[in-house]
Amino acid sequence: MYNSARMIGVTIGIIVGLIVAIFIIRYVNRNKKLTTEYDEMQKQIRGEGYKYAFYTVMILEAVLCGLMFAVIGIVGLVKKVTDREEEA
Repeated sequence: MYNSARMIGVTIGIIVGLIVAIFIIRYVNRNKKLTTEYDEMQKQIRGEGYKYAFYTVMILEAVLCGLMFAVIGIVGLVKKVTDREEEA
């Protein structure tokens, strides 16, 4: 019971915090002066940064998937060995 009430409280707190943050951002930016304008060189550099970030995330995802499958394989192998030992 205690954990359920705590989780509900945390969830409501996060939601209220996000709503307050949205209202503060909208109030501060009501005259639309917080927009950033970039020239051509800055746009090109940002595009390259996004490209490098994309490929970095793809490589890391592939590595993590490989590690996950390796761990699953090791766990399965250990389970087979322990099952054989229990039968013997």
